[in-house]
Amino acid sequence: MHNYMQKFHSFGISHKDAAVHIRERFSLPFDDSKSFYSLKDSFNINECYILSTCNRTEFYAITSDVDEFRDFIISGYERLNKSIQIESLRHLSGSNCINHLMQVSAGMDSMMVGETQITSQIKTSFKHAREFMGTGPILNRFIQFSLEAGKRVRTETNLSAGSISISYAAVEKIGTIYPDFSDISILLIGAGSTGKLTASHFLKKGATKFYIANRNEERGKNLAKETNGQYIPFEDISNILSKVQIVVTCTSADFPVITSKQVVEIDALNHSLLLMDLSVPRNILADVEDLSNITLYTVDELESVVSERLFARKQELPRASLI
Repeated sequence: MHNYMQKFHSFGISHKDAAVHIRERFSLPFDDSKSFYSLKDSFNINECYILSTCNRTEFYAITSDVDEFRDFIISGYERLNKSIQIESLRHLSGSNCINHLMQVSAGMDSMMVGETQITSQIKTSFKHAREFMGTGPILNRFIQFSLEAGKRVRTETNLSAGSISISYAAVEKIGTIYPDFSDISILLIGAGSTGKLTASHFLKKGATKFYIANRNEERGKNLAKETNGQYIPFEDISNILSKVQIVVTCTSADFPVITSKQVVEIDALNHSLLLMDLSVPRNILADVEDLSNITLYTVDELESVVSERLFARKQELPRASLI
């Protein structure tokens, strides 16, 4: 494997490099990453792996030509009709590239240090890469090693001790405005892993009134059942906004699910609405916060909420680095 060290390369952007309005341009849903994998043979890339989450988009490759790798990324976005600045991506190579994915896998590089959701995100995108013949023997071993390193860090240190996640931070942030959730109506848009986790944190805080909107009806109805809430079809979201005080969006949609038009109508009713957008690309247009009765938060504003718990976790980083 040592002979391939010089062929390891990655290009990536994360919450450490750029704000959400820049990161979202690089965001790649699974369906979009498929078009990248189909291009790799045209760009002298032996193996390729793409990881895209709400906090990062990263490309890993085994290639002897880093310029071709750069062109591959540009061409992939052009094929999707997306305009990107390749200079925004950070380039790593060799052992730096390997260490980086291990740190990502362990939650050491996360906004919420030690969060565990990244493990399932790496596994899912790895499965996707193999389906589209992106990875091969070297990256397969590399990603497996990274997952094992992450598991060891979580087992042998306290880096992941206590409950901290984007969902946890979101509910804590909302709790500074609504200290009592018992009589508050909440609309959750998105019933995937982040939506479920957000719902569970609301439930622990005493929330009882849920509306769940999701593009996949079965998944949405399942979460509605778990929260004793009501399932809402996507097209009915506008009709429910005047009945709720809190909206949390956490979908993989690459279009706004809450529009300015919808929110202007709610603002005109003098109805206060707190919007929490956990999605990248963003699901709520930023201009809605100009309205007097609307409060909007994005994922980038959550780190400070859990600063004390994060401080304790960060004390574990030296031990985690040794692993």
